[in-house]
Amino acid sequence: MDSDRSDDPDDQGRHVRFEARPAPRSLITEKVLAPRRGYQLIDGRDPFDLRTWQIRLSAQRMSTVAQRGMGPAKELAYLETDILLNPRAIFQGIRDEGECEWLCYCNVPKYAFHRSGSRRPPYPGEVYAVFVNADRVAYGGRWYKCDPRSIYLPIGHEDRFHRRLL
Repeated sequence: MDSDRSDDPDDQGRHVRFEARPAPRSLITEKVLAPRRGYQLIDGRDPFDLRTWQIRLSAQRMSTVAQRGMGPAKELAYLETDILLNPRAIFQGIRDEGECEWLCYCNVPKYAFHRSGSRRPPYPGEVYAVFVNADRVAYGGRWYKCDPRSIYLPIGHEDRFHRRLL
């Protein structure tokens, strides 16, 4: 039998082919991260004991976001760094990414930014989410509609994440 076939047949009696996937990476849990070229270290909240730990922010991401305009650059510089340190909710396991260790930090910030970079009130009915991978690199942030039961949680959080840590 081929190595990429299951030993057990599916419901119709067929052997199912599957693609090998890398084993999930464990989340780095040390409080202080070693410096890495091309990354800036920023403070964030450890979801397991709520103390401060370090999170990496890549120079490449900062550059890419800055090219989209002053508003996105300020969201990264101000909103994301504040939410990583002051989350209202932290989830582990991002189902869309297939990553059981990755984190999502959520909060409704005090303000948002227009594309021009000017400050404005936060978007009504929306929460900002910052995503962190197993290497503790903040790889993305965006606005989501909030759950009607809690303005601090993204809509569909029960299906989007494996578990809530905070």
